Amino acid sequence: MCFCGGVAGTRSPRQVGRAAGGTPPGPISGAGVVLVMRARPIKMTTDRLPATISPWSTNREGTMSSRGPLDQQAWGTPGAGARPISGVDSRAIFAQTMFLVAITAVFTAAGAYVGRDASGGAAILAYIAAFGLMMGMSFARKAQRGSLGMGLLFGFGLLLGVAVGPTLAQYAHSPNGPTILWQAAALTALFVAGFGAVGYATKRDLAPAMRIAFFALLGLIVIGFLAIFISIPAINMIWSIVGLAVFSVFTMYYFQRIHSAGEDDVIMLAMGIFLAIFNIFLIMLRLLGGSR
Repeated sequence: MCFCGGVAGTRSPRQVGRAAGGTPPGPISGAGVVLVMRARPIKMTTDRLPATISPWSTNREGTMSSRGPLDQQAWGTPGAGARPISGVDSRAIFAQTMFLVAITAVFTAAGAYVGRDASGGAAILAYIAAFGLMMGMSFARKAQRGSLGMGLLFGFGLLLGVAVGPTLAQYAHSPNGPTILWQAAALTALFVAGFGAVGYATKRDLAPAMRIAFFALLGLIVIGFLAIFISIPAINMIWSIVGLAVFSVFTMYYFQRIHSAGEDDVIMLAMGIFLAIFNIFLIMLRLLGGSR
């Protein structure tokens, strides 16, 4: 089953692509669900520091960069120490984002418990509802901030939990199933912590790598679809390893964006990081569970 969507503020994905001069989406994919997000550009003003900085802008050399002009103040010039942008505390943005990610994960766990006995049709409906909720948040700016945005984010996590509830229940009731679940959760935490730390600390622009990872994800989607009808040797192992490589780039990119994000971007940024964690966890289950 495959679901794809775009998160691009109040503009369509095609408009975002033209405005950005490219197709730099931030896709999130996993076993059984594919949800694609796009980082929405933020208009810059000169009279005051904007709440956020566009993740897709043009630098002085005319090339694409994921950092806005003012971001040079945050990262510093080559050979100079990095300086924070006035009015933007990346540590506060990090704390707010990860707090929302943690609460969303709790709602996902609650949804998985509620939907543990759900039928396959109910799980599909939950996936569709989660996809629709994500799209609604993408194109409604009011749904991306404040208490409304947080409520929709938590509802999104709850629906994804219901969708994967039956699968997790099958693992839990199978031999060594609980051990596999805990191992997958632990490996996911280590994976996200490691690559998240690299992305948060690196000064290198990860936008080019993000584009490559996006097209690699499209290839994974095509291969996964063909594998339904064609027997491909070791496809599960290959798909999972390549998927982890792709999502390592997504994880680093989203954590790097924390430095240029503002309070209005926290909810959608939390959604992107949560989707990365969600799909990495599913891939870990594929690897540890084998043919299950």
